[in-house]
Amino acid sequence: PLKAVKLDWVMPKVEARLESVAADRPRIVFPAATLARKGAHALRDALQGLDVTLVVSGREHEGTDFWRGLDVERHRPGRDLFAGASLVVLPALVEHAPRALLRALAAGIPVVASRECGLGRLPGLTAVAAGDAKALRATILAALYGEPRPLAQAA
Repeated sequence: PLKAVKLDWVMPKVEARLESVAADRPRIVFPAATLARKGAHALRDALQGLDVTLVVSGREHEGTDFWRGLDVERHRPGRDLFAGASLVVLPALVEHAPRALLRALAAGIPVVASRECGLGRLPGLTAVAAGDAKALRATILAALYGEPRPLAQAA
């Protein structure tokens, strides 16, 4: 362990951030399959009652009605996952390949991710504890609106 060297992340080369598509509400990208280990349960609970569109990029492993009550858009192949994104959120319990998060950060899109994603401290990243839906909700609101809002007003 004394010989280990922690390496910095290499940011991918990306084009400038795409302009937002016309949207009435914020677009939050969940760059993963709908799996408990990717933090899908915490994200679903955190977004309840918020006027946002959730873009889900992966398969529906938790069932087709998992996101019930939320405005969900399935990512279509061939489209840029981050087109029109206001925020990228991945509150994973474990993450072995945070490439999508690095790509979002390199494009200038704010990211909220659990510490378990292993990104450390990068510009544009806000770290949250995995599994804490209440803290995740407060962090998402702060990222979207620039200041913390009381949870009672958020619903």
